[in-house]
Amino acid sequence: MRASKSRNILLYGAIAGLLILSAGLAYALWQEQQSETITFEFGGERISVEAEGG
Repeated sequence: MRASKSRNILLYGAIAGLLILSAGLAYALWQEQQSETITFEFGGERISVEAEGG
């Protein structure tokens, strides 16, 4: 029973992680539509990507 519970926690954690990544990507795409720069921030590090207009 304990192994099954541990497996469920890992499954829920993986699903939560995917949801967070999906939400982050959706926000980045929305932000890109608002401006020409996308900014990602991970662990205090900030990465900005500037889109070229076309």
